[in-house]
Amino acid sequence: HASMHFTKSKARKARPKKRLEAGVRTGLVDRRDLAAGARLHRLQHHAVDLDRRERVLVVRLEAVEHEVRPETVHRQRRMAALVEPAIEFVETTHDFGEVQLNAKTETVFRFKNVSKDTLRLTNVKPGCSCTTPKWSQEVLKPGEFGEITAGYNSSRAGAFNKNITVQHSAAPEPVMLYIKGNVIAPPAEEHPEGEHTHADGTVHAAPAPVPAPVPVSSGIAYTIPRGALSFEKMIETAKPLTSDETQSVEFRFKNTSGQTVKILNDKTEAEAGMSVVVKDLVLAPGQESLVKVNIDGKKLKAEKTADGFFSKRVSIVTDEADGASKQLSVNGTYTRVLTAEEKATSPKIEFETVEINGGKIIEGEKFVFDFKFKNTGTAPLVIESAKAGVRKPDPRIYTMMTDALQVPASACVYLDDLGINLKPARDLGMRTIKVGEARPALEQLQAYLGFELLN
Repeated sequence: HASMHFTKSKARKARPKKRLEAGVRTGLVDRRDLAAGARLHRLQHHAVDLDRRERVLVVRLEAVEHEVRPETVHRQRRMAALVEPAIEFVETTHDFGEVQLNAKTETVFRFKNVSKDTLRLTNVKPGCSCTTPKWSQEVLKPGEFGEITAGYNSSRAGAFNKNITVQHSAAPEPVMLYIKGNVIAPPAEEHPEGEHTHADGTVHAAPAPVPAPVPVSSGIAYTIPRGALSFEKMIETAKPLTSDETQSVEFRFKNTSGQTVKILNDKTEAEAGMSVVVKDLVLAPGQESLVKVNIDGKKLKAEKTADGFFSKRVSIVTDEADGASKQLSVNGTYTRVLTAEEKATSPKIEFETVEINGGKIIEGEKFVFDFKFKNTGTAPLVIESAKAGVRKPDPRIYTMMTDALQVPASACVYLDDLGINLKPARDLGMRTIKVGEARPALEQLQAYLGFELLN
């Protein structure tokens, strides 16, 4: 049962157009496609075991007329892009591997407009002057492809890992691209020891030996401190994954303390379908290393992971006295590949209709429609969960929390490790805490709550 509640907008001189707008408290209906005829785009359901062909689950939709200003529509469309990406890259990280000093180092990132509207790149900004991007300037229609060409100035020997920030017209949040590799300098020429005689009979001393090159820093910016370790990033997006594939992502970090740090491999934790490999278990001060996270599509299928977006976490633990656990997140999209036998023995949901037109509705009245569906497959259909369909920092997810708790925002304390997620909560009146180290965050929470949390 999805109840829709709205506050009427103040009238302007030029009366805005009216449309049927369904805003969702519970997040069960995607309101963008309910505009102009209340077309149902996606519907998630409460938990219920539906025996095949025998019972019908009724989902009730209530909506009232709502005046929507053009700027509101524009803001909602941009916020909707945070939920469903409008741009999809073939790859977001390119590894050049080993390249020769001063060699041409260039790659092309291809992307597709997967939205229902036009798309244009508004800016492509490299993380440093050593990266030179070029990109498609034209407006792309839905389904069309574009390209970003990224080059690296390989005039310095050593490993590199650079980012490129891509901004586009469909959403305020940028897409991050990465290029990495290792520039190899040619070996120094060997010279004979002692003296040698030229053809003209003159004697010269051999040239002084060329000193070995000084090790060059990787150039990676480790800007996220977590105790003794500082990370390049804590969240990574994997390529689209099927149940027949295995993918890997890497998280690079550095020991920025003055002490040797040990990683306790036996305390490493990973969610179902994930595995973790740490390159170095002992890190000297200043040493760089990486964590490789593997995502196994077959294991996700065995765990009955649903198709669509996934977000899973892993944690590595050090021997530090405080802040020992470091959490890393891997996001992505997953699709099950079904065999012919699985398809033949699977449930299938079938709606009587997926589109309604409420016609003219008088202000203050309610329009109610029941979307009915059946299981027309050959196995029981289980509605596993009621999914919100929105993600942080969409403000709707915070109001959904307060509605579920039945408390005002002013009575809530919200904790997150990303400032972008704290701002919408703060705007609603919540007190917020940015989590870095565990103890300072708990001390601040303790002060807010007024009772002891720590010994």
